[in-house]
Amino acid sequence: MWSCGVILHMLLCGYPPFTGRDIQEIFNRISKGVFHLVGKEWSCVSQEAKNLLMKMLTLDPSARPTAKEVFLDSWVQNSGNSQVQNNLIASKSLKNLYRFRSAMFFQQVTLEYIASHLTTAEEVSELRKAFIAIDEDGDGKLSLQELESAYQNASIHIDSIHKILDVCDVDGNGLIDYTEFITATINWRKSLNDEKLEGAFEAFDKNGDGTISIDELELFLGDAVSNECGILNEIFFEADTNGDGVIDLEEFKTLMLKRHH
Repeated sequence: MWSCGVILHMLLCGYPPFTGRDIQEIFNRISKGVFHLVGKEWSCVSQEAKNLLMKMLTLDPSARPTAKEVFLDSWVQNSGNSQVQNNLIASKSLKNLYRFRSAMFFQQVTLEYIASHLTTAEEVSELRKAFIAIDEDGDGKLSLQELESAYQNASIHIDSIHKILDVCDVDGNGLIDYTEFITATINWRKSLNDEKLEGAFEAFDKNGDGTISIDELELFLGDAVSNECGILNEIFFEADTNGDGVIDLEEFKTLMLKRHH
């Protein structure tokens, strides 16, 4: 029921209820059960829908409604009577979901750059040792079998290992390379400082004019956006908050640190 609440939240606004800079921060927020239904995306959502959503995302499992209770909820039973309003919400949430996905993609690529170019050996020393220890055949990539072997003595269910692979395997090749591993496991709350963000910004800003144009964004992302229809424009639209046609340093930082990234 809680998972259905998360899905309902995304259907209504286009992004998940619990977010953060890294997985640990997201888990911390989930464990506290704190989320907020604020912002312009919620202006078209009825109070009845919000009330049901809050019930489904109640932290205490015993206090959540049953599936039957959700089905019989007045908002569920009457939602079909407001098709125009539902279509409006669906259209807005779909746009928000696409922008959410675009922002996530942009952040992931930028974090990978920071992990591989702007972190010191000391910062990733322990993570590097862990990667080498798991990488049994020394090919620089972690397979599902190597993950299973590494965690065979730990209290981690096989489904969790698959989830680890899914989270870390950004390029979808079924393997976790070193950069993907470091990007997924580094403590970004400690490591993602102004100095690193400014270094990443400079990597985007090829002509050094203090802004990122859409051409510079495309040049930096390269093949990473070749199969992502429209994602470049969405990233740029999301970041260029003042609409001046370029992304400045503060806009770049805001997008990187955005809570529903």
